[in-house]
Amino acid sequence: MLKLLTITDERSLIGHYKSQGLKDSDAIYSEKQTILKIHKTKKMSNWVLFWMFFVVYLIMSLLIGNFLTLLIVTAPVMVFIYTRVRKNKKMIEMINSATENYCKEIGVPAA
Repeated sequence: MLKLLTITDERSLIGHYKSQGLKDSDAIYSEKQTILKIHKTKKMSNWVLFWMFFVVYLIMSLLIGNFLTLLIVTAPVMVFIYTRVRKNKKMIEMINSATENYCKEIGVPAA
C-alpha cells in the first residue's frame, strides 16, 4: 500500500500494473479504484485543512482585529496546502491516463 503513494509518473504506475500481473480488465479496474481512493482521500483531507485554516484565519482576525498580521502567518500554510490539492488532482488525472495507456498496451478494453 505504501508503494502506491510513491508512484509519481505514468511509467511507474504502468510498471506497478505489470508487476502485479494484471491482464484482466476487472482486476485493472479494481487496482485503479484502490489507487484513486488513496489519492481522492488525500485530496479531500487537504481541502478540509485548507478551509479549516481559512475559517480559523477569519475568526482570529475578527477577534484580534489585525487582518494583515494573521494573513502573513496563515497565507503560506494555505498556499502550501492548496498546492498539495492541485498535485493530487494532477495525480488523479495521471492515474486515469496511465490506466488507459496500460490497457492499450496489453490490448484490453479500457477499465
